[in-house]
Amino acid sequence: MQQKSKKGLFKKVMKPVDCSNDQEMQDLCGRYRNLQPRDPSVWTKTPNEKEKMKQLRRIYGRGFDSCSTIKKNNRSYPGRLTIYVKGMNQSTYSIKCNSDEVNRIVSNYGKWATKVVKYHFV
Repeated sequence: MQQKSKKGLFKKVMKPVDCSNDQEMQDLCGRYRNLQPRDPSVWTKTPNEKEKMKQLRRIYGRGFDSCSTIKKNNRSYPGRLTIYVKGMNQSTYSIKCNSDEVNRIVSNYGKWATKVVKYHFV
């Protein structure tokens, strides 16, 4: 159906779409058709694979992704740590240190100061 607009041009007016009508939504590409059911044998692990996953979880913890074989990056790199504290004679401290020392240094400042507001390592 076409309707005349204020400028004298015709515009196409579509009927409203019934969102609860599944077939109409599929025909208008508003929703994808149902996928074929998956083969459950593809998604189950053999006892050998289960044992290997247990070993990997023990090594890398629960955050281990079974699809990824990339190991965690344990390299240390130098940078500058800036700590903002309350309860000491200065409010900001800046230290040159390595990335693996950040947690130890921040925890020590937490013991000395009344509160570590925030810290930033670059």
